[in-house]
Amino acid sequence: MTEDSNRGLADWLGDFDCEAYGPDGRDFGALCFFAAGLNTRVCSSLAACHEAMAAERRRVWQRIQDGAARGEPDMVYLAGEFTSAEQLLSGGVLPEGQPGDE
Repeated sequence: MTEDSNRGLADWLGDFDCEAYGPDGRDFGALCFFAAGLNTRVCSSLAACHEAMAAERRRVWQRIQDGAARGEPDMVYLAGEFTSAEQLLSGGVLPEGQPGDE
């Protein structure tokens, strides 16, 4: 098996990195952003994780935008720092071409 097919099998079996915590989260038992405890998962697959995190990013983004529109200083600051929902809760992995993407 190739590395890619091994990764696909691992993802199917539930051995995948949470989008919010990334690979470094494993070192601390942070396997799932939505789990109440360490070393547990709520998301059943990488696809489920992606879908749940996309919804959470949109929810948080909207809260920031609403707070900024009301003039809340912290939310105004966050709205200036995060220019898209995709930058939120990304385990340190930003979409290609985003500031901070190495």
